[in-house]
Amino acid sequence: MTITNSNIVSLNNLKLLLNNTVNFLNNDAIYREEFYKNNSGIKLEEIIFDTLKHQAIKTQFNNKIKLISGLKFPDIVIDTIYGLEVKSSQSERLETTGNSIVETNRDQKVEHIFLLFCKLVSPITFICKPYQDCLTDIRVTHSPRYIINMNSNINDTIFTKINISYDEFRNLKYPVEKIKEYYKKQLGDNEYLWWLDKNKTAPIKLIDLTKSTIHKYTEYILTCIVLFPEILGKSAKNKYKRVINYLLSEFGIISSNIRDIFSAGGKFDYTINGYNFINIPRVYRLIISNIKIFKKILLQNKSYVYNMQDISNNEVILKWIDKVCVDQSNIYKEAQKLLNYLLLL
Repeated sequence: MTITNSNIVSLNNLKLLLNNTVNFLNNDAIYREEFYKNNSGIKLEEIIFDTLKHQAIKTQFNNKIKLISGLKFPDIVIDTIYGLEVKSSQSERLETTGNSIVETNRDQKVEHIFLLFCKLVSPITFICKPYQDCLTDIRVTHSPRYIINMNSNINDTIFTKINISYDEFRNLKYPVEKIKEYYKKQLGDNEYLWWLDKNKTAPIKLIDLTKSTIHKYTEYILTCIVLFPEILGKSAKNKYKRVINYLLSEFGIISSNIRDIFSAGGKFDYTINGYNFINIPRVYRLIISNIKIFKKILLQNKSYVYNMQDISNNEVILKWIDKVCVDQSNIYKEAQKLLNYLLLL
């Protein structure tokens, strides 16, 4: 929207209307606390809508306020280009989970959105701020959603953290990718992002890994080896934690014996084209038996593992092998030679 004097006046008038509405609601709640405690969700939206309409009489917004609600964002549209989203919490904290970051259900004509928040415990409190000034973080339910914190200031917002304005962010083709970049930099040991895809959906049902078909079982295990190469190394605390989290969040898969899948079976010797490889951990047999599938999965996931696209296939393989073989005992040196031989053929 092009900024003009009339736009500024209109926005200032809207702020005055919202301020008057909040003052009325806070004063009314002093005398009708139980009324507000018993009205949340859509009923609260209707109360705020009626109050807003009443406060708008004799202003430029009279008869220009619509309650949209339902699956649309924002809940209330004012004079076509302004919006008011209503949120509430039945706790002392002025925080709640907000809307999806992709805003697929947004009214595209709305250019400025404010958030009116109600704390529905004593003392009942209404607060209104610009929408983007309340969004401090991202949480994932069935999709990435904003975290609303009414105590925040502009320096606390997620947009300040990722160095982009709210309007620029919401107009990105793939906003999840921008968030992914930021959170990947914050990851600690044994942490990863499971909601990486642009159109990620969470699994609805749980699946026992041992009940999968042989083809699917093999694909799941090979993918885990690619993404979490530490499971091929020697025993360590939390060695399988990322694998368990990944299988559950990505596919809804559970397993009571994940450790045995990767560590049981001892060692074996392997000969190929006259080369002898001695005392190889038995988990490598699955890679050897499915080397073409494994190599395909590895190359398909190079951006996931290395967060880059500009890297040759051989470089991907070598970097992955280096991650596997941080433990340079004789056993793993022998395994490294075998991996080099098989994957770089």
